[in-house]
Amino acid sequence: MNYFNMQYTSGAAALGAIAATAIYYYLHPKNENLIRTWKAVGNVTKLHLHPLKSGRRLELTSADCTDVGIRQNPEDQEGLQLRDRTYLVYGEKNNEFKTARTFPQLLLVQMSVHDKDQIRLDAPGMPTLLFKVPTKLKNKELRVKVHQSEEIYSIDCGDEAANWISNYIHGDSTPGLRIGYHDGSMKHRRNILKIYKSFSIYKNLTNKSAGLYSDLSAVLLVNQASVDDLNDKLREENRVVSENFRSSITIAGEGAPAYAEDDWEWLKIGEAVFRNVKPCTRCIMTTINPDTGVRNPEREPLKTMETYRRLRDIKDNPVEGKLTVMGIYLEVYKEGTIRLNDVVYIG
Repeated sequence: MNYFNMQYTSGAAALGAIAATAIYYYLHPKNENLIRTWKAVGNVTKLHLHPLKSGRRLELTSADCTDVGIRQNPEDQEGLQLRDRTYLVYGEKNNEFKTARTFPQLLLVQMSVHDKDQIRLDAPGMPTLLFKVPTKLKNKELRVKVHQSEEIYSIDCGDEAANWISNYIHGDSTPGLRIGYHDGSMKHRRNILKIYKSFSIYKNLTNKSAGLYSDLSAVLLVNQASVDDLNDKLREENRVVSENFRSSITIAGEGAPAYAEDDWEWLKIGEAVFRNVKPCTRCIMTTINPDTGVRNPEREPLKTMETYRRLRDIKDNPVEGKLTVMGIYLEVYKEGTIRLNDVVYIG
């Protein structure tokens, strides 16, 4: 097997990287000659997991990267580990998903682990709710409608959770919001290429790229330098933080200037290997303060991004050219653990 001339600073790191790469290319022999050099560009500065779609983030020190997204590391969370965007809110009448685009107060709902089989929900002005992780043996199975009328498998979390989220959003339970859960089963994986036919222009995007209830891929990466550059263009009262962009991984470093991530293809962080499959296009969600749930009255930062970060200004893209971009969608090519301060390599 043809191994690569990797550039690492320590013998231990080099040995670990060679071993990881050997395993990876054994599993993906057709890609054996794609990467000859890994270049260090920065470090992981933030690891965030959003167990409830549109809910508040959990800040992690390490995470397991799985093919459907990041998951809490058993070293940090014993018993039950939450996955990224594995729960979502939906309407009882039509099974359509609900997000902070419509209900910005969802951003303040904190989901966490209570014990080995119970989930905890907290939100301003609400009593804490504990509920058991639903199973298809005891709870209703359904399909929840998301973007482009895509229908994704879900297990309902029960009436108590439904009443809680309805009371929080609407003040009573009559409008009928409910919470759904994806068990991560392989037989319920998404067929995103069938739903998003126009995305065939993104040659690296495959059905294996998809997350559970994420808008598209399993992992989202944001470069802090890109956020800083955007802030330089905004008035002080409109400046944002990387959390506005709801990334799984935030990175920073001298080798990662603003928007360099647009052109990265392969990344290696810790034990995991990723491939850039698509630019992350942005919506009104970026205009909501992630810590208060309050919308920016001037529609910032989206308004400013529309002056210089439309996809048509960055790439020749006939499909999503009018949309703005911040960050990149990643497919997990090799699963493994990543940690805060891990070196980020590109290939």
